[in-house]
Amino acid sequence: MFRFNSLNQAKVSVGWRRMGVWHSLGNGELLKANEAVENGVAITFSQDITGKIMVLLSPYKSGVAKVNEDNFILVFGVELNDLTEQRIRKLLKIFFRYCAATSMVSVGSYRD
Repeated sequence: MFRFNSLNQAKVSVGWRRMGVWHSLGNGELLKANEAVENGVAITFSQDITGKIMVLLSPYKSGVAKVNEDNFILVFGVELNDLTEQRIRKLLKIFFRYCAATSMVSVGSYRD
């Protein structure tokens, strides 16, 4: 999304998360291991110059794993009035569930 095509934008991100493992991928030396962390997850609500709304989900990335996609389009070309509070809550629920999905084996709840 290019800034000159966007009138308004709201972005929610949750920062980074420790994965609880150490790795030496990339440098090959065990004594110089780095802690694996994930970051970059965000949901972005963007209004284009026609007034339509698009909602993007950006996945976690880490030094040990990432998905091939840069963003997932959850909503595209919806009218502003169709983006109700109930629909926003549903999109945020999807976002928080996605935040629980990780490259680290986990049995935690998405509410954690």
